[in-house]
Amino acid sequence: MLNQELKEKLLKLYELSKRGIGGEKTNAETFLQKLLDKHGLTIDDIDANVKKERFYKYTTKANKSIILQVIFSILGEKGSLYSNKSYKEVITDATDYENIQIIEKIDFHLENFEADRKQIFNDFKSAYIQKHRLFPMDNGDTDEECKPLTPEERAAIMRAAHLQTVLNNNTYTKKLD
Repeated sequence: MLNQELKEKLLKLYELSKRGIGGEKTNAETFLQKLLDKHGLTIDDIDANVKKERFYKYTTKANKSIILQVIFSILGEKGSLYSNKSYKEVITDATDYENIQIIEKIDFHLENFEADRKQIFNDFKSAYIQKHRLFPMDNGDTDEECKPLTPEERAAIMRAAHLQTVLNNNTYTKKLD
């Protein structure tokens, strides 16, 4: 069992081993390891709030941006953050609990972001085609019965109609007659 006095001593040594300079840091690391070995402990046994270096992989710049924002939303200003472009990963120090929160939130938001991106792209494509009238012109005479639209189809039409209002009004000019 870890008593409070030993725990505090180990935590101080741990912090000094992380933030110390030169010989101070080396001595703290050595003494910390001796104490841990003597008592049959690991850093994890000292405190659940010990921060460890965590790596979060990304594939695109957009994913990286989402990951960074998630980390900021959980760690706030207190988090130190850097990125390794060679390995496409964001690196920060986080406790086990913070790491679990970060991973869960990253998974949710990357999936949600991708679904929204796909839907917006499809709406944009539809709005572009409609705005610039890139479809066959016919006289509208059709023998087909018109089916009522589903709520999802109605919503997609409304989103595309809204997007049309923000598209530019450039028009194609025919070059040959």
